[in-house]
Amino acid sequence: MNETNPNKKKSWWASQTRAQKVMFIIAGAFALFFLFIMALILSLRELGAKDLADQLFGEGVSGWAALGNSLAGGGIRWLMTLAIIGIGFVFSFIINFLIGIITWKGKRSKTIGSLLRSLIKYTITIVTIGLILATWGVDITSIVAGLGILTLIIGLGCQSLISDIVAGIFLVFDDFFDVGDIVIIDSFRGTISEIGLRSTKLIDWAGNIKAVNNSQITTVTNLSRLATSIIVSFIIDREEDIERV
Repeated sequence: MNETNPNKKKSWWASQTRAQKVMFIIAGAFALFFLFIMALILSLRELGAKDLADQLFGEGVSGWAALGNSLAGGGIRWLMTLAIIGIGFVFSFIINFLIGIITWKGKRSKTIGSLLRSLIKYTITIVTIGLILATWGVDITSIVAGLGILTLIIGLGCQSLISDIVAGIFLVFDDFFDVGDIVIIDSFRGTISEIGLRSTKLIDWAGNIKAVNNSQITTVTNLSRLATSIIVSFIIDREEDIERV
């Protein structure tokens, strides 16, 4: 008879859901396919496609040699890029850690912490991309100067995204629900696990995760604010002792 030890720690793979495993396999397959295509392109001269290799890399230059020259010529920039990405990860980790310490107590604090972590994630990503572009010689000032037009274009093309962000902010400050509350949204009953700028995530008793765009949350039934009353009716004998019942 096989017995499972409840205290035994699960491996990372065993702790993932079926959907997460499928997405991991698909992402890995795409990554391997991309590396295979890149290796084929860099090996065009070795494979006999000399004319195409001359057009891509220059006459008589191998694809691998061109890649090496590119890495050698931009070595400092590559190092700076890696340093910026590393600093971004470290900065994000420290801020999220501090937010977690400050907002660990109470549902309201956890809700605000969840929103702040989402905001920090997008902010650090945008700043990191800007610094990387500046490292490679892209004129950031011209990009910033064109943000007015870009903002208008984004506002027209991403109205749903802006609605989700605004709705997420109002969800937090209007105090409809907090992280850890049990709610019903679109006939889905679950526990609020995360409130982000764009979407809210719920987890039901079976571990299923539902993500709902904040702007689509129109009606919410919060089951955690007040004590729930349950009425149970049953029949007892007329001669039965009430205290014993």
